[in-house]
Amino acid sequence: MAENKNEKKKIKKKSYFLITLLLFIVFIVTLVGGIVFLDSVGLINVSRVVPNNSPIRKIPYVGRYILYSYEQHLSDEDRLREISNQYQESLELKRRELELKEELLKQIELDIKTKEDNLQEKKMEFTDLEEKLKIQQQEIDKYKKNYEGKLANIDKFAGIYSKMDPLSAARMLEQVDNIVVSQILERMDDAKIARILENLININPKKSKEITELMTKKGENN
Repeated sequence: MAENKNEKKKIKKKSYFLITLLLFIVFIVTLVGGIVFLDSVGLINVSRVVPNNSPIRKIPYVGRYILYSYEQHLSDEDRLREISNQYQESLELKRRELELKEELLKQIELDIKTKEDNLQEKKMEFTDLEEKLKIQQQEIDKYKKNYEGKLANIDKFAGIYSKMDPLSAARMLEQVDNIVVSQILERMDDAKIARILENLININPKKSKEITELMTKKGENN
């Protein structure tokens, strides 16, 4: 019996709670509906009632309606001013975008100019290097020509001294630079070299020794 009474009390409390909740929802809906109605007929202006910094404006649907209310209550003059302000803001935004693009283009042009200057500097360095290499090549060609001419002369003198008798050849070679003498003798046959050096020993033993040492060192290097 007591259990039935407790059960009835619980059901009664639950019913009271649901009725209260339902009445509260009806009240909220009625209140919101009334505000919307009064706002639509122009008796109130929700956009002016709710402050700009109010958190209510951040609620998705509420904030959208407040913006709608603001637009609905604008006079023709205010609407025109609003459109003008939006247009000015759009122009200002585009002006800033153009300034940013111009700055970017200037920076790109500056980078290109810097790279062109560096490239021109490298080109000048390459031209200078090319000119130096050209001069060096000319010097090498000149040295090579002189060297080849010198070798040709040595070959020529080697042929002349080979035809002379050893004593006469030794006497003439005694007046020539040791290196040149060694180069001339290297182009003769061994028998001729031996006879000339034998006569050169009697004329100038020191020179004969130096020439022999030069020819021996060349033979070791080869």
